[in-house]
Amino acid sequence: MVKYFTFFSIILLVFFSLAIFKDYDREWKDFQKRFYEIESERGKNAEEKKVIRNTPLRIKQIVLEDLNRVDRCTTCHLGMEYEKKSYKKNPYKSHPDPTMHPFDQFPFDRFGCTICHEGQGRATTKDDAHGDVDFWDKTMLRGIYLQASCLKCHDDPDLKGAEIAMKGKKLFEENDCYECHKVGDKGESVGPELTKEGLKTKHHFDFTRVKGKHTIANWQFEHLKNPEAVVPDSVMPNLELSDEDARALTIYLLSLTDEKVPEEYIASLKRGPILALSRKVTKPEMSPGEKLYIEMNCYYCHKIKGEGGDGAPDLTGVGARHDEDWLIKHFDTPRSISPHSFMPDYKLTPEEIKALTDFMLTLK
Repeated sequence: MVKYFTFFSIILLVFFSLAIFKDYDREWKDFQKRFYEIESERGKNAEEKKVIRNTPLRIKQIVLEDLNRVDRCTTCHLGMEYEKKSYKKNPYKSHPDPTMHPFDQFPFDRFGCTICHEGQGRATTKDDAHGDVDFWDKTMLRGIYLQASCLKCHDDPDLKGAEIAMKGKKLFEENDCYECHKVGDKGESVGPELTKEGLKTKHHFDFTRVKGKHTIANWQFEHLKNPEAVVPDSVMPNLELSDEDARALTIYLLSLTDEKVPEEYIASLKRGPILALSRKVTKPEMSPGEKLYIEMNCYYCHKIKGEGGDGAPDLTGVGARHDEDWLIKHFDTPRSISPHSFMPDYKLTPEEIKALTDFMLTLK
């Protein structure tokens, strides 16, 4: 019995020692040690160099409650916030294109990293963090494919830095892809629905006939170049796309995630009293009537202070032109008060009529 006890005690001690060694010998610790050594060499004096060299090693993390993310990327990528320093190689490189001042527009404490770059933000080893593992859905977006993330929040066709993604969106429309594919509420169902195409993982794809790298981006690229070569029974026509156009469309397809980004992160092409009309964005501080105005697509036909459509009367100043009684009757039965109106009868509830009327009365 004593022999068995001694044997298993030794085994337990060995495993315990290995656990301690593994925790001590973390990959991120080596990165931080080297970084602080480099930084210490740039110190102005011996005391400053010593302080930098002795900087405690720790996991750095950004907690993003609004985005439901925790990003630890800067544990290794320590040079990201240094725009003016000359780090040429990862993991210490500064953020690309510092002339755009990315952290002025997208501060770390509000956006983190993975909302744009994807990958596994909580991980602390290179392969896990970059998502290059079997059981993580979102591999890190690299190079031009990073532009796919821009479309989560932006819809400006002239957005700097997202030119290829916007070109892909335009090509999707110009090539009549909606004739076969559905995206959101638009399009037909002849081919696969693409609303959440960007959410698919590698397990959704058959790479048997893919000649290049077995990545989702490359599967999409080769499929767009020659659909039948990748999917033998595909009925999708070969559009004879150039490599440039196929990559642009690939980026657009990767952007189709249907991810629910908090409304305050949405960048609108126009900003004013009616916020981000094209994205149906409402904000908590909006009145019930203003929210209804957006949710019911009233801006398709009506304009307020230059924002909206031209197919119906401009509502700028409508609160000064009509009183409460007129507006209530109009919303209840449009043609009863405007016989030539082509506004639909929406069968609004009394509460909805009151909300819209109150909103109209503020437009003076």
